[in-house]
Amino acid sequence: MDVALINNFYKYTGTIFTFTLILCSFLYGISNHKIQENIVFSDIIIPLEKYDVKDRIETILGNLITDRRNYMQSLIDKQYQFIPIAKEILSEHGLNTDFAYIIPVESDFNLRALSESKASGPWQLMPATARMYGLRVDDQVDERNLLITSTTASAEHISHLMKVFDNDVFLVLAAFNNGEGNVASMLETQNSNNFWECVSNSETDLYVPKVIAYKMILSDPVKYGFKIVDISNDKIFEPCMISLEQKDLQYTEICSLLNLSYREFYDANPHLKFSYKNKNYISKFTTMEIMVPENSKSFFIKSLEDLGYINFNNIADEMNTSKSLKYIDNYIVENNDNIESIAFRYGISWEEIAKINDLEIIKLDSGIETAKVYPGQKLVIER
Repeated sequence: MDVALINNFYKYTGTIFTFTLILCSFLYGISNHKIQENIVFSDIIIPLEKYDVKDRIETILGNLITDRRNYMQSLIDKQYQFIPIAKEILSEHGLNTDFAYIIPVESDFNLRALSESKASGPWQLMPATARMYGLRVDDQVDERNLLITSTTASAEHISHLMKVFDNDVFLVLAAFNNGEGNVASMLETQNSNNFWECVSNSETDLYVPKVIAYKMILSDPVKYGFKIVDISNDKIFEPCMISLEQKDLQYTEICSLLNLSYREFYDANPHLKFSYKNKNYISKFTTMEIMVPENSKSFFIKSLEDLGYINFNNIADEMNTSKSLKYIDNYIVENNDNIESIAFRYGISWEEIAKINDLEIIKLDSGIETAKVYPGQKLVIER
């Protein structure tokens, strides 16, 4: 038989087989995004009987499992590093764990995601919102980019929104995206108390059903024809608090002590500010939490002490013999500071700083108390 004829036959049949696979996948996606049952989010049955609610969710679901199939598979592969931790923190705050599915909608599971409006981190918190819940956001550190701290702040914010909107989870989702003031105005203007009956801005109109669709797919990938990958055996990192003395600590020094590549340290510490072409370091007289490989904290702290970066000098013994011993620092408030970030830097509570400096205590719209500081203000720090 002619070799060329055989080759053409296999080429032709291979093309048909590939086309058949694509067609089957497409048809599977079409048939599998039709909603045939009740959908529940945060223990609430979604009112599919209401005008166009079912259509809105089906449209987004269909787009994700057909047109954006590879994208959704990438999220399924990443979710196990994020969703379990977020669910645990949400549960600790008395919240339904379904709120964890806000994260992929906001950031695609990218810890360093940064929007044009300066929202950052897995939950895409604005700087003011993050600081309101005690996160440090300044020239050296952005705690919005740490999963645990940003999830804790987001859980507190969601708890606040649940109170504002009388536990209506769909209004809470809308307010997380568009702000509680805008959602309240929407309800008042349209004489309604129901998200599904209102017209919101185009982003929020899609946002709420999108969070629901992401939850449907990510919580049961196999049902929608996706595959589940083995959980990665990547190195586990844990937080380590350090308080430097009179020397800057280069990131390269940290990598050397912990036997990490620079890229590993970069990936594990998304809250630290990096420049790819300049020397990066933690400034002297700074208190900061960094992520280090699990079970390496004791060795790391001892190494920093031996190298003169931190100095205990039997302070505990001295404190036992002289209870009045204190360390006094003067701190000038910078443009990006707030009372919480300053307190974090020195490892003390903001209430202590406020009391010593007779600062004005104010209550934010969220109901959280804080102390007012302003750039250039001189603060006395006792530690």
